[in-house]
Amino acid sequence: MVVLRHSRPHPPRPYRVCGYLYVPEIFVLGSVWFLANTLREAPREAGCGVLTLAAGLPVYWFWRRRAAPKPPLGAPPS
Repeated sequence: MVVLRHSRPHPPRPYRVCGYLYVPEIFVLGSVWFLANTLREAPREAGCGVLTLAAGLPVYWFWRRRAAPKPPLGAPPS
């Protein structure tokens, strides 16, 4: 959201967010602190969590590729 608002500042924004720039920054800082604390306090468990997430990536890629829109029959390949 932050990148989009900076890269495309002119489109109309039908909604407003209270404390817009501060709320995402606080969230990111809190997430980084939580991650660093977990890695420091329980590196083995954190590593197991990372491996679990990484094991799901092939499944995600498979389902994403499977759900990709297919060109109509007879259409030239892109």
